[in-house]
Amino acid sequence: MESHTFEYLGELVALGTTLSWSIGIFPFTEAARRMGPNAVNHIRLVFAVIFLTIISLIVLPISFTDLFTSPLPQHWFWFGASGLIGLALGDYFGFTSFVILGTRIGSIFTTLAPAAALLFKNIKTKLSNNDKNALQKLLDMKKTDDNNHIYPTDLNNDGVEEIFVQYCDVVMYGNAGCATLLYMKDENGNYVKQEPNCPYFSARTFISKGFPDLICGGPGFKFAVYRFDGKKYRYLKNNEEMKVGDRGIEDISDAYTKSMNGGAVVQPKPAVTTPVPEKIQSKTENLQYLVSDVAKQQSFISNNQFQIRLKKLMGKDYKTLLAYSEMDMPPVIENGLYYYWGMQPHHGGENEAMIIADIPNNALYVKLLKDGKDHFYSEDGKQTIPASIMNWATKMYNKGRQ
Repeated sequence: MESHTFEYLGELVALGTTLSWSIGIFPFTEAARRMGPNAVNHIRLVFAVIFLTIISLIVLPISFTDLFTSPLPQHWFWFGASGLIGLALGDYFGFTSFVILGTRIGSIFTTLAPAAALLFKNIKTKLSNNDKNALQKLLDMKKTDDNNHIYPTDLNNDGVEEIFVQYCDVVMYGNAGCATLLYMKDENGNYVKQEPNCPYFSARTFISKGFPDLICGGPGFKFAVYRFDGKKYRYLKNNEEMKVGDRGIEDISDAYTKSMNGGAVVQPKPAVTTPVPEKIQSKTENLQYLVSDVAKQQSFISNNQFQIRLKKLMGKDYKTLLAYSEMDMPPVIENGLYYYWGMQPHHGGENEAMIIADIPNNALYVKLLKDGKDHFYSEDGKQTIPASIMNWATKMYNKGRQ
């Protein structure tokens, strides 16, 4: 009976230790912020010695002097070395990390490989620590920043994340600017790299085996499409244009991570079995045509229809746009987006203009930097530009200044 009672004693003690450490991290962090990690660690160790001594005398059948005379010299050596490295130095650095990083991120470092913890520090994801460690070993990436991105998604809404990894470097990738890879779990539960390797990805509305088709993005107007065959994504066809409804991976990932706070996951629409006739647009309405012509002429004022839309959008401020476009850079077209930047001579950083066209959604945006202040114009009536499009435009701006 007694042996059965203590059958799980070790497991219970381990569980209690884990629970105590999980709860204790919060008051220890607060105390370290107020008193400093060194003082907290010293006080903690003093109390630990006192309490462990009392508990040992009560539980163990030994006297006070036996506590010090029973261990052999080699026991004292290893016990002291363990205390110095683990308790004195290790816990001091541990408390310091909690002060700097906070309890949530600091505790991640205790269960993750340091490199994986750094890589996923600012990434909102449901990946397990084992998955994070495995992905970190697969990726040639130290941390995420303005040029390196990790986009968690759940493309088929099954609770298992698909991970898009984007590397941006104008020197390495030229006019494309970036390379984006996709990692998915195989039948063994391991993340493996998929076939597509594109500057950018967008998900289409067509669904195959639960997953949306993916279309590559980059410089130009026509791109390759990849389809999921039940095990992996494979090349399907080429020369496809961006369409209304194509959603960038950045937007899908953003919607997915927001859903972790209780919102609904925004998934691509189900596939349609018959083509839906598209509305026939006039040349004034068709940004695909307008942007293509403007890009060929290297100037937005070369196309009267494009000017009509800009004048309608900006009103009297269109004259300011012209004044801020006397010096400019060649326009950029990639992933269904058009970007143009210009400035007023001798007023860089003060009077600048940016024109952005979202071709699939037939939307035109303008940003004027006037006397150092931003002014936005949007055909949807909002005094702003969608964050994902503005982030892309900022990348183009930074590349142009390099």
